[in-house]
Amino acid sequence: GDSAAEQLKLRQDRARAEARALLAGKSVQKSGASSSASHQQKHSKRAFSRVLDDPLQTWMKKTTYLSNDYSRKVHDFKSLAQTKQDLAVDLQFKQVELAKRRSNLAITQSFETIKNPLLHPTRKNLKPK
Repeated sequence: GDSAAEQLKLRQDRARAEARALLAGKSVQKSGASSSASHQQKHSKRAFSRVLDDPLQTWMKKTTYLSNDYSRKVHDFKSLAQTKQDLAVDLQFKQVELAKRRSNLAITQSFETIKNPLLHPTRKNLKPK
């Protein structure tokens, strides 16, 4: 079995038992340590903790690793060649976009746009200097 998981569950169960005992006003003796009166509850009512009484929720898992497809990899690592190919395609796309922005048509359109007077959205009487 998984000894680390079993040890974790055992520690959690012990911590819950100690917390329940403290809530009930009972003194708890830890191994090798003496219990002090400051840890005991001074109220006459019995305290209630819904969190301590509930078992661990099985639905509270990391969803990164959960999937309907069990054959799907969690981490899909690419080869160096595939990474370089993807970077080359991305670089080519960016170069084409940059060339479009630097073209003569784009430059002349920017001058045409600025010919229209600019207006402030809320204060219409303001003019640019």
